[in-house]
Amino acid sequence: MTLGVEYKTIASVDVAVENLAVHDGAQVVAVSLGSRGARSGVHVGDIITAVNDKQIDGARNVLARVLRGYKSTDAITLTVVRGKETLTLPVVK
Repeated sequence: MTLGVEYKTIASVDVAVENLAVHDGAQVVAVSLGSRGARSGVHVGDIITAVNDKQIDGARNVLARVLRGYKSTDAITLTVVRGKETLTLPVVK
């Protein structure tokens, strides 16, 4: 499954320099117009921290690897940190 977002994996330096609220996840740097991510409410700057409660980290659980385990017909939910708020976004098919 693809979301139609570009992201960078959060590193320790990002947390310090950008004063991020979390230490692990995928920080969204671009969202393709009309993509699943856009239709689901993902914004540039959001940090995706989990997919269906499976934590995203920079070592083993990179976002692309986790998403590969799902089909486009599967129902998934993203846990997203936006600023200091944590949101749950159901992915629109």
